[in-house]
Amino acid sequence: MNIRLFFYFIPVILITLVAVSCITIKGWIIPEDVKLTTSGHNGDFGGYQQINAWIQANGCEEYHVCDYTEVSRWMQMNGQSVITENCWITSPGVYKEGTGNVGDCRGWRPIEHDVGTVMANSGGKVFPARHYCDQIFKVACCK
Repeated sequence: MNIRLFFYFIPVILITLVAVSCITIKGWIIPEDVKLTTSGHNGDFGGYQQINAWIQANGCEEYHVCDYTEVSRWMQMNGQSVITENCWITSPGVYKEGTGNVGDCRGWRPIEHDVGTVMANSGGKVFPARHYCDQIFKVACCK
């Protein structure tokens, strides 16, 4: 009799595990808020800790620099109105593309001709793009 009861609860346990994991994954992938820093900066922040300190001091206290996946999933759920202009984001990886490193402006410490990843806004259409690190953009912040 105990074995039958055990098999009866297996579907309930599985459904509960799936529901909990979806809630956890959704909460982790989709930020609760996305906004831009109050001012802009070129891609030379001096490193990862320095860009984090800079965004904290420029309107994004308790936020982190968004990556493309976070911004993309947030826009799918909430629209793209927050990305009103080109803004720096972190890249999922760094790779070589002819003119220099593409990604986080070589760890936010670029040298000449390095490029970084931005969320570009062109005529209301938002998409990932690359820009030379000497350009000045705000930073997309996620919480």
